Amino acid sequence: MVRMIIFIACVLTFCGCSLDKNRPVRFSVGMSKRAVVDMVGKDKIRTGYTWGADDVSQGYGDRYKSEVFDNHDAELEVLYFCANPDKTASEMSESEMIPLIFKDGFLAGWGRDYYEKSIPDDKMLNKFLK
Repeated sequence: MVRMIIFIACVLTFCGCSLDKNRPVRFSVGMSKRAVVDMVGKDKIRTGYTWGADDVSQGYGDRYKSEVFDNHDAELEVLYFCANPDKTASEMSESEMIPLIFKDGFLAGWGRDYYEKSIPDDKMLNKFLK
């Protein structure tokens, strides 16, 4: 009986430690875009148009939407993460998604407040939203 109680306590403890790949709080400033993509899965990423590039897009799935901005001193890319596992990016509005902001390929921050602080209207020279 004691073994059963210990077993159940251990199972409940370890179940609470499972990782949710949809939570951006696990991200760290400075992570490469590749590390973020690997963390959430390549099948959940869609990249957009880069200013001046010939290649218009690379699609890996529909859990993300993206925007790319050229502000002359750095390329900013915003991936909109669809945190709801039951919906795709095409089923959600931009305001329901979590923006992940990359500067020159590295995570600079995430969340709506950081997005609004980082992407002022006058810097939006090239906006491509899928």
